Amino acid sequence: MSAADSHLTAGPEETATLAEELAGFLAPGDVVFLAGEVGTGKTTFVRAACRALGVTSPVTSPSFTLAQRYEGGRLPVSHLDFQRIGGGEEDPALFAEEVSPERITFVEWASEAPAGTLWEPAWVVELEHAGQDQRRILVTNRGNG
Repeated sequence: MSAADSHLTAGPEETATLAEELAGFLAPGDVVFLAGEVGTGKTTFVRAACRALGVTSPVTSPSFTLAQRYEGGRLPVSHLDFQRIGGGEEDPALFAEEVSPERITFVEWASEAPAGTLWEPAWVVELEHAGQDQRRILVTNRGNG
């Protein structure tokens, strides 16, 4: 993948294929921010990337738990979702173990993360509705991994 790639997917399967491709570029310590409206496929994207990383357990949205951990794949994975807290008062230290040099971390709704979480993404994935099941997906390599 180049520094910024724009894709138009025709459905969840094509979105998953793009996520699997990105997973091949991920390295320990990478943080991936995912942005987009509700229903654009952020969790679908993470689920497919996790599968490509060898995660065999169910990958679910952490909207209500804030964080999920997946072990046993090629690399350990953390999946965070801050939509529900909206920049809340949670202590950023609660998430320190989720972002570490040996893990890959996916962060949905990073703009809503608690104040003091200063993670720099290696990748940014922006998803938007493009009519029916289509999604416009911009994948940007920030090179911070």
